[in-house]
Amino acid sequence: MKKYIISALLILFLLLSSCAAPEESGVPPTTAVSAQSTAEAKPPTADELRTLIGELQKSGDVEGLYQVALELLTLEPGDADAYRIALDALVAMSRANYEEINRLLVEVVENVDDPSEFEDWVDDNRQDFAVSMPFQADVSPELYNTVGITAGNMTNAGKYEEFGGWWISGLSTFQGDYVYLSFPGENFAIYKMRADGSQHERLGQLHGTNLNVVGEWLYFQNRDDESRMYKVRTDGSMSTPITEEGAEFITVVGEQAFFHSWEDGCLYRINTDGSGKEMLVDSVVMFVTVWDGYVYYTEKSDKPSLKRVPIDGGKPEEIVEYKDQPYLIHDENGTEFYIDIPAPFVQTYLFRDGWVYYFDFNNPKGILRASLDERTYEVFMPFDMRITSINITNDALAISFWNERPYEKDGFLISEEIVTIDMQTLDKLNHTAANTEPIIEGPDGWVYFFDANDNYAWYGMHPDGEVIRIGE
Repeated sequence: MKKYIISALLILFLLLSSCAAPEESGVPPTTAVSAQSTAEAKPPTADELRTLIGELQKSGDVEGLYQVALELLTLEPGDADAYRIALDALVAMSRANYEEINRLLVEVVENVDDPSEFEDWVDDNRQDFAVSMPFQADVSPELYNTVGITAGNMTNAGKYEEFGGWWISGLSTFQGDYVYLSFPGENFAIYKMRADGSQHERLGQLHGTNLNVVGEWLYFQNRDDESRMYKVRTDGSMSTPITEEGAEFITVVGEQAFFHSWEDGCLYRINTDGSGKEMLVDSVVMFVTVWDGYVYYTEKSDKPSLKRVPIDGGKPEEIVEYKDQPYLIHDENGTEFYIDIPAPFVQTYLFRDGWVYYFDFNNPKGILRASLDERTYEVFMPFDMRITSINITNDALAISFWNERPYEKDGFLISEEIVTIDMQTLDKLNHTAANTEPIIEGPDGWVYFFDANDNYAWYGMHPDGEVIRIGE
């Protein structure tokens, strides 16, 4: 029917354009009939439709404009001007319809004995819709995460007296080339940006930590609602609560989330629609992450071993036991020997190629690692300075440390420098001064960190060593 209307409009336009031809050139009237037959046989071209649009705009025929614009879009679906014309025409028709409704209601008041009968009709038909852009994902589906945050980004956590003295974790995550950051200096306002700091923008009015991104959704601990777990579209729309209670150390895998509950401190699993909450570990847990089908965590106890439990539930098992034990080490000549290391306190840890990497927070003078399957322990790299945090990005190990003395802020040690090390050769790649606690992995080898002496402003270090201040 629409094509019939468009064809009729175009035929009429062609007829009107050629109606003067017989008088001016002596062409017989049958020529117009031939033109009409040709127009009926041949569908209009895009250029002919644009010409017709111009005539309809002059005449003010918004219904015709809408129909012709739709016809043009069937030929050229990427024509942005045609979309604007169709949308403007719809708005004009809607406005005209409402004006006509109001005119008729004036007549109702003037002519009907009891116009109050129409009050219910007016209430039932008040506008309850709005114009809104459909959701647009930041990245294409093939780049969607299955796990919402890396172990290194989650466990780069700290306590800050000025923020209540609670553990604060998960300050950043990424998916594809998009990075999501929580800004401590702005009450943990959430931003998103490209890996290089471009397209930096505030995500609504949200404040949160424990950031996870999976597909179209960003998950977070909402600091404006008693630290409950929330989800929000990556464009900042549809903010929705998931848990009834506060949640900490959140890691999302597909359509399930794993977290430390503020009710009892135990490890729980919940569906991301808020259903199916289930306890996995009946003890107080910290530093929860997910890797390769297991939930990893440390227990808050006098023996805080690093443990894991299957994501579907099961018996917990120890991965890094809290006890003194021998660690394999290689000297400069490649000679192997063992040294005894006291029971390590594991806070920050990360995974790579079947190993978990960590350092002993009580004696942070080396990078340690444990095999996930064989339970063997090694000193991956001795380190002369006092380590404050570690992370892995691409094939580089990032280490924050201080050289001469601990720099203390709010009772927590802050680094003086960051260095990146090639994990294969142990050669130094990059180095920068940094008064920071967390080191955050980003896309394409980027490393992010904040400056505790610059209102916790975020900085980024490119794999080539260039450092930028985020938001400038």
